[in-house]
This record gives sequence, structure tokens and C-alpha cells, in this order.
Amino acid sequence: MVIKSMIEAWLAGLCLVIEGITHFMHLLCCLLYAFCHWTTEPAVEKPVFVEVELPLKRLKKLGNSLALALKPKLKPALSEGSSQKEKGVAHLWSMRDLYQVKAQAPDKPYMAREIVGLPKLPGDSPLKARWASLTPRYKVWTDRANAGKLKDESSLVAITVAKARANEAIAKLEKVQHGEAKAHEKVKALEKELQGLKGDLDVGMAKNRKIEEFLLVAWAVQKKVKKDLAINLSAAPKKARVTIAHYKESPGFKSGLEKMGGVSYELEYKIALTRFRTKQPRLEVKEISMPPS
Repeated sequence: MVIKSMIEAWLAGLCLVIEGITHFMHLLCCLLYAFCHWTTEPAVEKPVFVEVELPLKRLKKLGNSLALALKPKLKPALSEGSSQKEKGVAHLWSMRDLYQVKAQAPDKPYMAREIVGLPKLPGDSPLKARWASLTPRYKVWTDRANAGKLKDESSLVAITVAKARANEAIAKLEKVQHGEAKAHEKVKALEKELQGLKGDLDVGMAKNRKIEEFLLVAWAVQKKVKKDLAINLSAAPKKARVTIAHYKESPGFKSGLEKMGGVSYELEYKIALTRFRTKQPRLEVKEISMPPS
């Protein structure tokens, strides 16, 4: 019944993973044997087709379309003048058609009988299952010899893989450490440069503060000068008049006026005397000496 269920699932196109490659090879040998058996039978005998229905649970999943697809189509009967009939050659059958044939016994599929009759494969067969395909359900876990062999092989593989990964991790770690050392050196250089920039910035800020203080003093002086200049300009005419009045009242100004008057009188006298002598050259004129100023 288990093999029948496997074949049904295989024919439906939804076969599950077959446990072990040995069972699959048994099934393949059985199919080849059945194919050769039916191709060598006389063409006069017509095969009997039996409908194969899936279990109820599987039919619910597949639906009506898949159930209809599982119903085989009847092959058209060969005519009397067929070349295949005359030559005694039967047509080729598919795996679905081969499974639908019963082997002269009620309720016993042909494939099941053939698979039961197949011999067992030796232990060192190339079809032996690999360790990677084992599951906890296999008997290898209860056999100490097989379990020890599996443990040794798996340990060797695990050690090799672990060493390879460890070497790779060590190489990556060394690369990271080398890069980290370079990065650390760059960080130190940048920190040193940053300290120098901070010193320059402090010096610049100190100079800036001094310049700001000087500008504040200069602005205050300029403001005071502008204020004094405005006051002086507004008081200049009045001050000038007072100064002139005081100068006119001073003795120096008065003596200067007297000297200027005497000088101008003497000059006028000399001019008049010169003119008279020019007009009267025959007359003698006695010149009067001017008193010293």
C-alpha cells in the first residue's frame, strides 16, 4: 500500500521526496521491466484500463481538474489493415498506463509484485545513501559502529570546516587590526593638528578682542572730537569778534597805527617834494627832516 501511494503521488505530479535513492532505483527498474514486458506481447491482446482514483483527502486538495486529468484516455483500437497489427508490434505505454494494469490477481498492482521480488543491494553499493541524507529515523543512530563512523567523519569535516573558518576569521581580524592601527595613527595626527588649530584660534580670538577694544576707544574719541569741533565751530564767530576788539584796545595796535600814520605822512611828503622839484627844477627847496618815529 505504501508503494501504491508513492506511485499515485508520482503520477499525479505531486510526489514527495522519496526517502533514499535505493527505493527510487527499485521503482525505475520495475518500470523498465514492465515496459519491456508489455511491448513484447502480441498486438492482438488489448490492454485492460482501470481508473485510478486518489484518496479523498488528496482529491480535496487537487480539485476536480486534477481528478479529471488522472482519468486515462482510451487508446483507439487498431484497424484490421493496420501495419502495427500485421507486424505484431504494440504501441509505447507511459508510466501512468503501466501502473493501471493489474497482474492477473485481484487488488494487487503489478508494480508491487515486481518491487517485492527485487534483490537487496549490498552494503558497499554506489547507491548507498550519504550521511547528509540521514534523519533521526534511520537505524544508524542505534548502531554503535555506524554511529561511531558517522561521528568520526562528521567530526573530521567539522574540524576542517572550523579550521578553514578560523583561518579566514584570523585573516579578517589581522586585516581589521592593521586597518585599525592605521586609523589610530590618522586619528592621532588629526588630534595633533586639531590642537594646533585650537591654539591658532585662541591667538586669533585674543587679537580680535584687542582690535574690538581699540575700535571702541577710537569710536569714543572720534565721537568726542566731533562734539568738540561742533562746539568750536558754533562759538568761533563770537570768539573772533572778542579777540579783534581786545587787539584793537591793546597798546601795540595803537602804536602800530601811529607808526603807520607817520610812515604814510613821510611817504606823501617825499612824493610831493619829488613832484615839485620836477616841475620847478631851477628852484632850490630845502628838505625838512622828519623826526624819528
